[in-house]
Amino acid sequence: MTVRKDLRTMLELSRPEAAALLYVPLGHLDAFLAKEKIEYVYHGAEPRVRLHDVMAYKRKRETVRARALNEIAKLNAAMSPPTVLTAPLPLAAAAEDEAAGSDPAAPSPAFV
Repeated sequence: MTVRKDLRTMLELSRPEAAALLYVPLGHLDAFLAKEKIEYVYHGAEPRVRLHDVMAYKRKRETVRARALNEIAKLNAAMSPPTVLTAPLPLAAAAEDEAAGSDPAAPSPAFV
């Protein structure tokens, strides 16, 4: 009987432990508990949260976040033209200097 009780308490988290696992302040976790987004039980005066419920909420939150970020990325791609790099490559600049007859070891006027 005590083994089952110990296992149950291992699978339950205190409020600070659950908040740390979700990377939220304790006040946010209290709001989640008040809105019943995460189930909890009382042991004495302190509510305890099951690890399974915390992880399920975390997976759901991450899924919603990933979908929103993908939607933003799609909208951004549709609204903006593709970016084209226009900076010359260092080898191309050296080849141009050599073709023009200048000393490639001399500093470029743009960098002086």
